[in-house]
Amino acid sequence: MTYVIIHALAPIFVIMLLGFWAGKAGMVDNKNVSLLNIFVMDFALPATLFSATVQTPWAGIVAQSPLVLVLTGAMWITYAAIYFLATSVFKRTPQDAAVLTLTVALPNYAALGLPILGSVLGEGASTSLSVAVSIACGSVLMTPFCLLILEREKARAAGENSGSTLAMLPVLMWRSVKKPIVWGPLLGVVLSAIGIKMPEMLLASIKPLGLAATAAALFLTGVILSARKLQLNALIATSTIVKLLVQPFIAWALVMLLGLH
Repeated sequence: MTYVIIHALAPIFVIMLLGFWAGKAGMVDNKNVSLLNIFVMDFALPATLFSATVQTPWAGIVAQSPLVLVLTGAMWITYAAIYFLATSVFKRTPQDAAVLTLTVALPNYAALGLPILGSVLGEGASTSLSVAVSIACGSVLMTPFCLLILEREKARAAGENSGSTLAMLPVLMWRSVKKPIVWGPLLGVVLSAIGIKMPEMLLASIKPLGLAATAAALFLTGVILSARKLQLNALIATSTIVKLLVQPFIAWALVMLLGLH
């Protein structure tokens, strides 16, 4: 079993290390990764996720409902806990706490979802569908609320009525939905729901983009990491423990509680 896990995860870390090395060596500008990010997040991953969702029968998509409950619950419980610790215990500003908690509570589904699930569970439409559902949950149900806190604090600093920022929530959610990595798989879900089949020619045409998604996402992650400086303090240590140990336990507990095992 240990060999199977190592064999599955080794390519992930190797490609990330290659990206990290490329960034550190100056082969890739790790301060400006916008072009690579656009390719991964606006083309490669959306193509993969659209192809997976549009080819999945509606019954298979509905069957992902328990996954939505578990992911949403695990993310929100983690978000609430870290936000409380950051603001009450570590005395961080609401703005800093909002960004930190989003980083901790929202896993990197986009860049690492497909590589990890594909390596462990095998590549296929069901794997891509699970990643698409995960990205939608995070982008639509988590990110807008982080932005809402930032807008609220900005309004307070300007002496405006912060209560009015609640009216911005639909706008912020729509802003998230408009991203290709979100509306791509959502479009596939809609087409699947109404029974529209995509031509094989179209699916074959976007398949190469999907094949490039996994490696490009991992390489991009490595490049981004190469531009960061390692810092360690009590808040970061606490956040890391929550991210790596507590949040998976919360997800497991929700699975057991809902009888999904």
